[in-house]
Amino acid sequence: MLLIDITTAPQTYGRPIRGVLHVGAHLGEEAVAYRDQGVEYVVWVEGNPDLIPKLRAHVEPLGQQVIEGLVSDVDGTQIEFHVASNSWSSSILDLGTHAVAHPEVTFTDTKTLTAHRLDTLLERDGIDPKRFDMLLLDLQGAELLCLRGASSVVAEVDYIYSEINVDELYVGCVRLPELDAFLDAAGFERVKTHLVKDKGWGEALYVRRRSPFRRALARLRRR
Repeated sequence: MLLIDITTAPQTYGRPIRGVLHVGAHLGEEAVAYRDQGVEYVVWVEGNPDLIPKLRAHVEPLGQQVIEGLVSDVDGTQIEFHVASNSWSSSILDLGTHAVAHPEVTFTDTKTLTAHRLDTLLERDGIDPKRFDMLLLDLQGAELLCLRGASSVVAEVDYIYSEINVDELYVGCVRLPELDAFLDAAGFERVKTHLVKDKGWGEALYVRRRSPFRRALARLRRR
């Protein structure tokens, strides 16, 4: 479940959350919470093919949609995907300080999968990025790779919720200052941060700095 409460975000920042694109779905643990919060449109993206049947069985009865696909910043890349013993720590990156912070977690299998840009996966499945207000990233250090391949989504959403690393939990993972810099350049500021004590990771909520032009465009989109 999410470490930061997003239920008050629409009132706090004046922008609704009607559509969520959740990348790094695992088994869709937040599906019921999204429904109960009144989120109208939810799409889950999951790269581990072994999880897809259970994910679909959980979220599709709630009217939510699943995309199977591993995300990166280049289309058609062959990537080794490491499956973790707890399954939700699986990553395309090798374990770094994660092995110290969570010694009970190990990689038990490696699959060679084809990765694509998030924009490409949405286009492939006929999904309009304009339907999303929030992009949520839970990708075990690969969040920046996803963002670099998600320009159409980043251009539309008002909120980005991301797992963050202050230590190198995964080898070569994006760390918080680099993620902040990328999202600042894209027009977002970090407004909430929750770090897990002594573990080197956490989650953060970023909100778009809204210009008068973008506010007018958002009003037109609602009509």
